[in-house]
Amino acid sequence: MKRGWIPAGRFLVVAAGMAMAGAARGEEKPASTSPPGAGGASVEEIEKLLVEKWGQVRSLSAKRDILSEMRAPEGTATTESTGKILLQRTDRGWLMRLEMRADTVSNYGSKLSRIESSSVSISDGEYTYTDAVSNDKRRVVKTNIDPAQQLDVAALFAALRKHGNVRVLTDEVVDGQKVYAVASEKPEGPEAGTELVYYFARDTGVLLKQVLNNPSRYTRVTTRLSNVDLNKDIASSEFKFTPPEDQSIVDMTKPK
Repeated sequence: MKRGWIPAGRFLVVAAGMAMAGAARGEEKPASTSPPGAGGASVEEIEKLLVEKWGQVRSLSAKRDILSEMRAPEGTATTESTGKILLQRTDRGWLMRLEMRADTVSNYGSKLSRIESSSVSISDGEYTYTDAVSNDKRRVVKTNIDPAQQLDVAALFAALRKHGNVRVLTDEVVDGQKVYAVASEKPEGPEAGTELVYYFARDTGVLLKQVLNNPSRYTRVTTRLSNVDLNKDIASSEFKFTPPEDQSIVDMTKPK
């Protein structure tokens, strides 16, 4: 069986190029876009509230699952990823450990292929290091920290605004928890019509679910957190990065 890597990368955009349209079995229906939602609260009011809630979180551990699908006339591809995310707030910022394993099955021109992949990303408060395997080749990359990858609410709302005009959707429930659902749609360009929807837990500000849907390109990516545990001690060793002895680190950092 081939082995490869689907990058852990950003929480916002995952398994790039390996997504397809349609909801997975067992997924909640997409949030309604009929206003008003969330008791008539504005985007700014919801963002302020969620930033305050997230500010009370000092640590997080959770299971993370990603379903990336694509159904195009020329073929299909599905990537199922599972792993965990650990976050610890410090005076240096957030520490993070993100582990993911993925299984990709594609069928193009009646040719079936399967790829297994894995990656570990660790943020030490200054940089993020990603150790990944691709086609039996290992690659270690050093990048700047992405606050959105670390579930920072303000950064996530900034990403929504960059994507398009942000709007509040009607009240939703994810895994039995009341959430604020907010969305934006790409207004123009090659990705026009692509919708990004975030579902934030009302009581904690945690991003429980994210859906990226691009009907014109037959793609849909759903990311979920479950078994969320907050404000518990996490061993410091989880956030220690030890470079592999036989690997050089590819430095992709940008000036701060």
